[in-house]
Amino acid sequence: MKKCITFLVLLTSIYCVKGQENKVSQYIFPDFESGIIKFKVGADLEAKLNYNTLREEMLFMKDDTILVMAEVEKIDAIYIKGLKFIPNGNMFYEEIPFKNNSLYVRHTATLIAQAVDTGLGKTENSAQTSISTVKWQFGVYNFILPEYNIKRKDEFYLKKNDKYIHIKGINTLAEFFPNQFKEVKDYINSNNIDLNNKKGFAQVLDKFSK
Repeated sequence: MKKCITFLVLLTSIYCVKGQENKVSQYIFPDFESGIIKFKVGADLEAKLNYNTLREEMLFMKDDTILVMAEVEKIDAIYIKGLKFIPNGNMFYEEIPFKNNSLYVRHTATLIAQAVDTGLGKTENSAQTSISTVKWQFGVYNFILPEYNIKRKDEFYLKKNDKYIHIKGINTLAEFFPNQFKEVKDYINSNNIDLNNKKGFAQVLDKFSK
């Protein structure tokens, strides 16, 4: 009996640790990473950086304090671990250059309340939660939200006439290649390309961009 109890305790501990490890992060990078901030005017600046997908803000570390990047309009680009980020309003898009254009990725996330016990062994998930309804701690950005799960989502954009066009699916993407509309759609379908990730988009853009 003692061995059985010990095994159950060990199994429970392993399960809890695994659950914590699999929890989706609100940040793009697991830690604040060394990066370069390139300004439109003036010298470059090196800093410890990360991007919060919930609030869509670029953050930097200063004297062990996490701060939100201000005066974003003065920034030309930010480079972190080989990735390039460019400002769009107060948020940042990841830019992936290809031939004569670029793919822009908007990294976002939403909060979803964890399942609650409704009795009789049944559980249900609460509705998706707006960021504005969550009480964020002032001055502390490394917050933990144990009562919520984080759902990450990437949105993809291409530029046309200096405007960002949200690519919502095959048809929108194929419109950027009017002379190869059918070929693009057939290529995506026949190769089972997933347009919900960067690799899928890059594969199509590399093949059909001149």
